Amino acid sequence: MRYDSNLKGLAVAPSTVGMVSVDRIHKLLTSVFDITVSTGTVQNWIGQMADSVTDAVSYIRGKVFELPVLNCDETGLRVAGSLHWLHCMCNEKWSYMELHKKRGKKAMEDIGLLPSFKNTMMHDFWKPYYSNEAARHGLCNAHILRELVYAEEEKHQAWAKQMQELLLEILGSREQYATMGQTCFQEGVLEAYLLRYDRIVADGLSQNPVPRKPSWKRGRIAKGKVVCLLERLRDYKGDILLFARDWQVPFTNNEAERTIRFSKVKQKVSGCFRMKEGADDYMKIMSFLSTARKQGVTWFHAVQEAMNGNALTLAAQWT
Repeated sequence: MRYDSNLKGLAVAPSTVGMVSVDRIHKLLTSVFDITVSTGTVQNWIGQMADSVTDAVSYIRGKVFELPVLNCDETGLRVAGSLHWLHCMCNEKWSYMELHKKRGKKAMEDIGLLPSFKNTMMHDFWKPYYSNEAARHGLCNAHILRELVYAEEEKHQAWAKQMQELLLEILGSREQYATMGQTCFQEGVLEAYLLRYDRIVADGLSQNPVPRKPSWKRGRIAKGKVVCLLERLRDYKGDILLFARDWQVPFTNNEAERTIRFSKVKQKVSGCFRMKEGADDYMKIMSFLSTARKQGVTWFHAVQEAMNGNALTLAAQWT
């Protein structure tokens, strides 16, 4: 029996962006629409979808590699009974995702995109990202703010409240000046912000000296979360405040976190992936569909175009 792209799209879209299991799709088609389709046929359609977007995803990968600012993140997924890592590289227009057994530098080398990236990488403070020394690095201030809230509320650190206010003030000023047509802070304004930043960090460090290690104790002594945060604020000042120097750089890495959020929902609703091949197909499909959605294309239309063999043609129209 031959099935048209509308029916295939009706099955593939729920199984990917809809997070619905193949078994449930089968039951929906047979019991609601009275269409005789086996679970194996639905699974084959998903495989066909993955094959059909292969060239388009390669095109998307190339576009991602050229981005001036690249948001990076990773999250764990259960595949074939063991922990794997979904690596995401994206911005507000493009998404590329790939699955790997490892989380750190080895995975980045095997995926092959990040080690040779030379523009700006936006990420959390996951040290393997810094193995790329050719790129500029920007740190996610949403993570910084959460740690500052902890330092203020749980450790009663007054300087942490001041730093929160400063970072949000800089962001608010940037947004206000941007509406007036400006593209950067005047030198004096930026310098004043940097001086305030330094004073707050210095104040925090003076209140939280690094613990001295007793002569009889072996190994490194624990500094605690507050001291580690202060040292990061001091040593990675340029990366934390990159959004203030370069207004193309976002304040947070939330774009990457939003892009990969679907994976947690998928795992919660449908369980883990039984095979690595199926998980790889899913990430390929989601790279295409996530990008399509960011480009203003509906998921169903994107699936239809792909099943009709037009995925690359569609992707080539995106900017």
